[in-house]
Amino acid sequence: MSPFLQEETRLKHKLDLISNLGLILATSGAETRLVLSSMDLLAKALEIKIQSSLNRTGVFVTCEGRFGQILSFRKIKNFGINMATVTSCHRLCLKAENGEFESVKAIEDELKKIGQKTYPKALIVPMEALAGGAFAFLNGGSFKVYMASVFGALILMALRFFLTKKGYFEAFCFMASAFVGGLASLLALRLFHASYQEEILAIIATSLILVPGFPLLNGFLDIFKGYIETGLMRSFQALILIISAAFGILGVICVTNFYNL
Repeated sequence: MSPFLQEETRLKHKLDLISNLGLILATSGAETRLVLSSMDLLAKALEIKIQSSLNRTGVFVTCEGRFGQILSFRKIKNFGINMATVTSCHRLCLKAENGEFESVKAIEDELKKIGQKTYPKALIVPMEALAGGAFAFLNGGSFKVYMASVFGALILMALRFFLTKKGYFEAFCFMASAFVGGLASLLALRLFHASYQEEILAIIATSLILVPGFPLLNGFLDIFKGYIETGLMRSFQALILIISAAFGILGVICVTNFYNL
């Protein structure tokens, strides 16, 4: 291989490393400004000049080589939340800027160790269920309302993860989960002859755990900091999920009224 082609190959390898960093940050819940600034920081440490961008489709990183523009692209399948991963990635960039890595391979190995981590679903489901029950209890709900909310939230979260794993689109997962979880909490309370206000509180508490607070916050921050396109995309995506969950709750009300449950 000629020296020019070797140089192009090394440059492409560096771009792939930077785009991988951006992908991990984006899918772990980092705001757009942090994703782009971290990629720029790593590019500076690798001694290359890049142009980067982020949207719902994926992460784009480009650089001028001897034979023209070189592009590295990483597709984003979904946005998640993992602040531990975001922190680890940012520390990696700071270490690279301070010259603490001996080679590009050392940076790549460190990034592989971080990876795209996710929180264990076996832990998330009961934690979210307890959060739903706590909301009901703190808003004046009795012990039976608390238990019905925990029961409904358990079913809701388990169904949401099941449907997501099966490949259904996110809005449908939210709608179906809100419907089934809300119906479960309602029917559980009907066994104890609860009042109408208690039933409404249990349904709301069960479905509240579906509210995508983090995407809403990130969307606002992106718009506030000038990343209008990405901010609007995240905000609208969160809004669609909220509307989908609301339709699920509406379905519970319609079904119970129709069948006089």
